[in-house]
Parts: sequence; structure tokens; C-alpha cells
Amino acid sequence: MTALNELGFETIKPNVAFYIYTKIASDLEQDDEKFAYDLAEKGLVAAVPGSYFGPGGEHYLRLSYATSMAEIRQGMTNLKDYVERQRAE
Repeated sequence: MTALNELGFETIKPNVAFYIYTKIASDLEQDDEKFAYDLAEKGLVAAVPGSYFGPGGEHYLRLSYATSMAEIRQGMTNLKDYVERQRAE
């Protein structure tokens, strides 16, 4: 959550599941489906668009952290690199 917040994403603290629901930073693409597909293609990070969960999920992503800490760190590095490239364009 800290790494996401540092990138400008707003996160909702998970209660019991192993998913983080996060709002896309306001200076990035706000179409959550477009963002998720671009992130997968260019950033090598899989995320589910929040809109897939119904109305009100627009502009959000769902990320799983049901993996090793090494994988989570690599995913966050990839996400950070992707966000920095998007902001530089």
C-alpha cells in the first residue's frame, strides 16, 4: 500500500482478502480497462479493471498480493517504472 500511495494511487486497506483495490493516480489514464491492458502489455503487471466489478469501480484497479514478497517487489518496481514512463510522455 505504501508503494502505491507514493505513486499517487489511493488504496483501500484490505480486510481479509489478498487483494488491494486502488484508485488510479489522477494524472494517469483514467479509463481503468485501457490502463490495465496497457499496464500488462508495457509494464508486465496484471491488474483487473475496477469497472469489471460493477458501477463505482471505474478508475480503480484490483491487484492481488497472493504471491511471494520477491514477486510483489518486482511487480511494484515494474509498476513504478511504467508510471514514470507514462508521466514522462
